[in-house]
Amino acid sequence: WVCIYVIGAFDGTGGSTITHTFGAFFGAACTAVATPKGAENDPDCCGRYQSDIFSLFGSLMIWAYYPSYNSFYAPSNAQQAVAINTYLALLGSSVSGLLASALFTGDIKLSIFDAQRSSIAGGVAIGSVANLTAEPWEAIVIGAVGGVACSWAGHYMRVFCVGRLKVHDTVGVMSMHGWPGLIGWIAGVIKLIPLNLDYITGDRKSKNLAYILPWENILQHQMGNGDAAIAQAVIAPMTIAIALVTGLVAGAVSKKVTHLDLELLFKDDTFFHIPDDFQKAVDEEHIPDQEGDEDGYANGHANGHANGGTKMIANGSKGGDLAV
Repeated sequence: WVCIYVIGAFDGTGGSTITHTFGAFFGAACTAVATPKGAENDPDCCGRYQSDIFSLFGSLMIWAYYPSYNSFYAPSNAQQAVAINTYLALLGSSVSGLLASALFTGDIKLSIFDAQRSSIAGGVAIGSVANLTAEPWEAIVIGAVGGVACSWAGHYMRVFCVGRLKVHDTVGVMSMHGWPGLIGWIAGVIKLIPLNLDYITGDRKSKNLAYILPWENILQHQMGNGDAAIAQAVIAPMTIAIALVTGLVAGAVSKKVTHLDLELLFKDDTFFHIPDDFQKAVDEEHIPDQEGDEDGYANGHANGHANGGTKMIANGSKGGDLAV
């Protein structure tokens, strides 16, 4: 409400800033207060091979249907263009994100973390300008930058936030939504810089785009002569500030209302009825195959946490592989 109706900015139909960036920073601030210290070291706070592979189906579904999210609120004459731009951005982030993953892992191997998130980051990054982007290459570039930003944040910023800021991002929301959302914000500022009254009321609006946009409805204050770019530049700091304040308040309130002990986190039986053989399967998964394998398991488990919980580690000299 503040960014769109008070400031008069334009954040596109996908809301890269006011939706994705806000949610990421709100969650980071909330978890900084509400999450017990040491949660990131819990042995159950990691992925499993089966769940990681199964989650790729969810990523595929989001990838296929993400254009409908960006185009739903677009003007009717621009919805097709928004969907195409979103698909192009998703293609760009899928390729660039996995290329970056191979570089950032250090051994030219892909990370399942990047496959799950970087492939979707392009849809987040294009959200601010999906119905402003006229050229296909622009959509691909914006998506590609968003994919690289997502992979970089997952490998470096996530470790920094846990180690230095003590902010535990369990599923990498900052990587997928926060940083690509900021890429979309920057793209929005760049695309709105040349916007003037000629685009809003003159003939250039039909020559610049393959479709005519109702600028008087998109830009709440009908700004021109560079004012729209200034308004767009303001909304990211405004959004982050509101998100951090409200996130801290929400985290403090939730911590007062209810508090989970550290040993109860990441345990299914805290909130769900579980099968009788569930605990046995968990115990068997955590028990090393040989008595002499404890050191190998511990070292591999630590390495698995250091790499974001996405690599397969060998459980001892003979043992089967554990996914952590």
